[in-house]
Amino acid sequence: MPAAAMTITRPAAHPAVTNWQPTWSPDGKWIAYSSDRDGSPDIWKTDGMHVRRIVRGGADPDWSPGGSRIAFARAELRGGLLLKNGLATVDLSGGAVVAVPTPPGSLYPMQPSWSPDGRLLAYAATGGCGSDFGIELVRTDGRDARALASSGSEFSAYLAPDWSPDGARIAYYETGEDNAIHIVTVRTGDVQRVTRSIRAEHPSWSPDGSQLVFSTNLSPPGRLGSPFGPMYVSNLKTHRLRRLTRMLGTDPAWSPGGRRIAFAARRPDGTSEIYLVNPDGSHLVQLTKTPRSARGRATTVVAQPLCD
Repeated sequence: MPAAAMTITRPAAHPAVTNWQPTWSPDGKWIAYSSDRDGSPDIWKTDGMHVRRIVRGGADPDWSPGGSRIAFARAELRGGLLLKNGLATVDLSGGAVVAVPTPPGSLYPMQPSWSPDGRLLAYAATGGCGSDFGIELVRTDGRDARALASSGSEFSAYLAPDWSPDGARIAYYETGEDNAIHIVTVRTGDVQRVTRSIRAEHPSWSPDGSQLVFSTNLSPPGRLGSPFGPMYVSNLKTHRLRRLTRMLGTDPAWSPGGRRIAFAARRPDGTSEIYLVNPDGSHLVQLTKTPRSARGRATTVVAQPLCD
C-alpha cells in the first residue's frame, strides 16, 4: 500500500479552510464535523445556530448511539498531509478524551463507526508495510478485537465502514482500479458487492436500511486529486442508482430521521463547507460559512436550528 494512501484522506495544502466529514447526533439536532479552520484538524459541532469545538487534533468523527460520546481518529497536519494514528473517544459532557486500544498489528486505525448497540467500533486499519487496509472490530476498552474483512492485496484497501441500522451488516468501499462499495455480514463475513462501473466512496445507510448514499471520485485510479464528485443514492433491492444533487460533494451522511443528508462540497472560493439536502435532491442549504483563508476566524452557520 503506498504511504500516501495510509496517511492522507483530503488534500490539505489548499490555502482555504476545509470543513468535511459530517456526522449526525442520534437525535438529529447536531452535526459534528472535521475542520482545519484554526490551522490543524479539529472536530467541531453545530446545531445550525452555534459552532463549538469538541476536540483538538482529530478527524473522522462518529457519534455514539446514546449521544454522549464521539469516536474519532487522532490527527495532525504534517508537511501538507493529514496523518492519522490512533482511535479515541471524547465525552461531550466533560470533554474527557480516552484512547481506544487496538491490537499491536492494527496500524494507522481510522474512520471509526459505532455499532447501533454501542458495543463495538468498526474501523479501517493496516497491518503495516506491504499490507492492505482492512475492516476491523473492537470494543472501546480494547476487548473482543477481530479482523472482519480484508482485500488480501497491498494494492487495494477497505475504508470508511458504516454499520447498517440493524447492526447486522457493514458497508465500506474498496480502493483500486474501480472503487466499489461492498457490504459485509458481521456474523458470517459474507461479502456482497453493491456498485459497478463507478468509482464509489464513503457509503452511508438510510435509517430503514433499504438504501445507501455515497460519493464518487473523479480522480484517475492511483492518483490523488479532488475528493469531490457526483453523489448517488442506491436502492439495495432494485440496484437502481439516482443522483442526489447536481453539486459535487463527498462524505454524505444520512440523518437519523431520514429527512436530510449532510455532505461536504467546495465553494468557488476554495473553501469546503457542510451542506444539507433532502434525499430527493430538494431544499439544498449551506450549513457552514467560513471566510477564505481565515485561520482562526469564526465559522458561521445558517441561523436556524437543524430539523430532521
